[in-house]
Amino acid sequence: MATMMGLSPMTSKSTCPSSGVAAYKRLRILSYLVAKAGYPYTCILYTILLPWVAEVASEFHLPTALVWIQPATVLTYSTITFNVYKDLIRNSDNDPSYAVELPGIPLQMKCRDLPSFILASSPYSFALPCSKNSSRRNSGKFKWTTLQKGCWASCRPFLWCDYRKPKQTESKEGTEEEKLSCREELEKIGMIVPWCSQVEVLSNPSMGCFVTHCGWNSSLESLVSGVPVVAFPQWSDQCTNAKLIEDTWKTGVRVELNEEGVVVGEELKRCMDLVIGSEEMRRNAKKWKDLAREAVSEGGSSDNNLKVFMHEIGEGSSLT
Repeated sequence: MATMMGLSPMTSKSTCPSSGVAAYKRLRILSYLVAKAGYPYTCILYTILLPWVAEVASEFHLPTALVWIQPATVLTYSTITFNVYKDLIRNSDNDPSYAVELPGIPLQMKCRDLPSFILASSPYSFALPCSKNSSRRNSGKFKWTTLQKGCWASCRPFLWCDYRKPKQTESKEGTEEEKLSCREELEKIGMIVPWCSQVEVLSNPSMGCFVTHCGWNSSLESLVSGVPVVAFPQWSDQCTNAKLIEDTWKTGVRVELNEEGVVVGEELKRCMDLVIGSEEMRRNAKKWKDLAREAVSEGGSSDNNLKVFMHEIGEGSSLT
């Protein structure tokens, strides 16, 4: 079992830190130099985290392509449907039990399932026009002690990737509330490491389940590895990914919040026991693993789509 938490927020040139401004300037200089040398770029690819790249490309009259690093469901909600059904989506933010069902998406999405940055409570107003009130009420408060108690109560062998630096275990008041209180006891039944190769771990046949924050990379890696999931989403697209895992792929379950909006250790143990003991989830995970690998193999749908894309941006070039 492994867990990885955190995702960088979207940035723009006007809001990015000094390092982002420096990168913006470097890209402008590099684009100028390669063009002057007679080897101009034919296309610039960028992600949603670096929207200012498109501004640089526009200055040099270069075509661009946005590499969408979240599921297509999130793209749908973030663009056309959000503009058309804005009021409907905002109503779901006011009522947690309110279900949204949009054309082309065969899922009923509640507030907790929607991308957090399209909700009225999102603080990221520069990404989409929402109010500036900060909230994560569609996910639940995360505590490292939840993982500690869940792992201890499960009595199962585990691999826990705790990426925090020592100083991050201390709160602003100088206490060590989030520091693992029984690390020695935990390491008698599992391993706690600062880093691991997630793909290699997920590829190990001994993996019973994957406790994850449901970032899109982690979601896809669990899918192609055929590993069932305990979904512990926090924000951004993670809540929608958890919805796909639980209700579309049916390869895992999402943790539930208590009355205080917190996930407790007993709940994490319940989910781990449920996932590890579910033959149906393991069969579904195996099915999606085979389908995913078929898609990326030679002649598969993803392989063909990538070749078409490369042909379009390269004016006839093909993959080598």
